[in-house]
Amino acid sequence: MSGGGSTLKLKIGIRCGNGDSRCKCGSVGNFTANKVDSSPVNGFTKYTHYCSGGTFTLNGELQDGSKIGIKVTRGFTGGKPIQNVKEVSVFYWEDAPSNPLLLGITTGGGSTSTYYAKDNDGSNWNFIFQSQSSKELEEKLDELVCLHHNAVTVNLSYKGLSGGQHNYCCTGNHVGGHNRVSVKEQIFSCAKNHTSTPITAHKHSINGPNLKLAGIKFYLNGDQGQRRRVTSRRLSLPIQGPVDVYAFYCKQNPSLIYVDAEKEPKATGWYRKTNSTNWTQTHFLRKMTPDKLTGPTDHGKYNDLVILLKRAGCNSYSTCPGDPQTPPVEKPPEGSHPEAQQPADPALGPGGGTAEKLGMGVVPAAVGIWSISGTLAGSAATFFGGWKLYNRYNGDPWVRHRDPIEFLKHVPY
Repeated sequence: MSGGGSTLKLKIGIRCGNGDSRCKCGSVGNFTANKVDSSPVNGFTKYTHYCSGGTFTLNGELQDGSKIGIKVTRGFTGGKPIQNVKEVSVFYWEDAPSNPLLLGITTGGGSTSTYYAKDNDGSNWNFIFQSQSSKELEEKLDELVCLHHNAVTVNLSYKGLSGGQHNYCCTGNHVGGHNRVSVKEQIFSCAKNHTSTPITAHKHSINGPNLKLAGIKFYLNGDQGQRRRVTSRRLSLPIQGPVDVYAFYCKQNPSLIYVDAEKEPKATGWYRKTNSTNWTQTHFLRKMTPDKLTGPTDHGKYNDLVILLKRAGCNSYSTCPGDPQTPPVEKPPEGSHPEAQQPADPALGPGGGTAEKLGMGVVPAAVGIWSISGTLAGSAATFFGGWKLYNRYNGDPWVRHRDPIEFLKHVPY
C-alpha cells in the first residue's frame, strides 16, 4: 500500500514520540512516531517515524540542513529523496538523550535497514552499513558511543584472552581512537605447599583521561550470535573511570565479576550471575578485593572465593585441602567470658551478635549438625570447630537461609 504524496522532512533533536505519538516534523501526510527504550539494544532509545497510509518519501535533506548520503572519493554525495520508505528511526544513547547517534531507514516490505552516522563535523549523515542483525547494530552503537562520548563497553568473552596482556577498544580501531581497555590475566591459588585447581580471572582496566565504562558484555560460549549484557540495579552505568572489571569464569563464561570504581563507590563490589540474563550484587566477599588475592593466598580467602563461584553455578573448583594436623582449640580461662565484652557487628546478621556470642545466643542448624554428635567427651572440640565456622559465615544470608551444607563442609576452620 502506498502513502501517496506523503513526504517526511525529518527534524532531528525534537524526539517525536516522546510523551505522545504525534510527529512534530511538520511534514505532509499522516505520520506517527513512537519511542522505544532498550530495544533492540539495551542502553539506547529509538524514535521511529512511520506513515499510517503505507510507505512514504523521506526528504534527503533534514530540517537542520544536514543531508543523508554517502562518502565518495572526492567528498560527499547525497540529499536526494529516498522513495518507498517503510519507517525511519533515530537512535540515542540513554546517557546523552539530546545527541542523535544513528539513523536507520527501512524500505519496502523488507526487514533490512540501512544505517547512517554523523560525520566528524556533524554536517551530514554518511552510510555506514546495511543489515538485519541486531548484533551488528549493537556493536555499531557501542562504537559510536566510544567515539563521541569516550564511553567504553568492555568485552568479557573468554575466547582470545588466554595468557599475557593485550589491549582493545570497542569493535576496532575507530578514527581518533586507540586501545582504551587493557586486559591482564591473573591466577588465584591456595597457600604454598598445597595443591588445588587454580582460579583464572581476567582484569579489564579503563584508565585513560575522561573515559567512562558504558557497559559490560560477553558472548555466551564464544558464540557471536549469543551476545549478553551484565546488568544490575546496583551497577548504575555509565561509570566514570578509572574502572577495573575482574571476570571469573565457569566453562569459559563469566559467572562472577568484581567492579572497582574509584569514583563510584556504590557500584564497587562483587556481582554474581543468577540466571542467563540477571546479575545481582553480593556481599559474601565484602571484605575481600581481587587485588588482595593475587598469588598464593590463605585457605580462608581462597575457599570463600570457591564457595561464591559455586553459588554462581560453577562446580569445577574445589576448596583447599586441610592442614596435615588440626591445631588444638585454645580454651578461654575458667570463669572468664571475654567474648561477652566485644561489641556486636551488625554486618554479621540479625540479633546484634557474632559467633563469639554463641554462648549467649542460639546455635544454628549447620553448627548443631557438626557439633552435637558422639559422646560428651568428644563433643567439645567439634563444637568449637563449628563455632568458628559459624563465626565466619554467620553474616552471610546464604548460610542463615539454610543453603546446602555441601558448600561449607570442606571449609577449614
